[in-house]
Amino acid sequence: MELENCLAPAPIAYKLQAPSATIESTSVRSRSPCFLYLSRGPSSLYGDDRGACAFLIQLAPAIVFYYNVMKRMCGQQVEQVPVKIKVKTDIRDGSSKDTFELTAFGQYYKKENARFLQYNEVMEEGTVKTIIKISDQDGVILRSGAVKMRLPFQINKKLRGRYDTPYGVFETATLTKRFDYHFDEKTDIGSIELLYEMSIQGAHSGTYHLVITFQKEEEK
Repeated sequence: MELENCLAPAPIAYKLQAPSATIESTSVRSRSPCFLYLSRGPSSLYGDDRGACAFLIQLAPAIVFYYNVMKRMCGQQVEQVPVKIKVKTDIRDGSSKDTFELTAFGQYYKKENARFLQYNEVMEEGTVKTIIKISDQDGVILRSGAVKMRLPFQINKKLRGRYDTPYGVFETATLTKRFDYHFDEKTDIGSIELLYEMSIQGAHSGTYHLVITFQKEEEK
């Protein structure tokens, strides 16, 4: 097997110093340490098995480092906890108040420094996938499918989001007044509470009080 491009060949001859051997050459193949190692074994670089072992020991930290990098790039498996979710939303606009309640089943999981709650909701337009991401200082609600929406939250900050509809894309803004999150690892019970002002295309659409409770759903 020829791997002539493992390491780009230098334009001039050079020496590979080994514990008990020196290799001098101007040919592409013999100048490529990767080719020598793969085609003839470690001793081709270091002259004997003892030198080859020393080479492999020195190479081990680099192998571990690149393995961890590739593992992060490819994505790590996260443990998803099946949960039963109850969502209650109160919307106040002046003197009027509307309340919406939803019960769904989804997953709760942790990834890096954030926590995620995910569930599906069946609406007249179709199925909507909702992901709530919570970190130490902020959060975001992402909806995709029949409805597409991105609502970011950070306490006492006015943040822009978007709401995609069949009629166009609308700019939203949220001003968060309350942002609480709790999850008990022992009981597998958690809650999320958000109180925020929301506007769409610059027009105030109401004060939203969102309370989400969830707990682990035991497998039957």
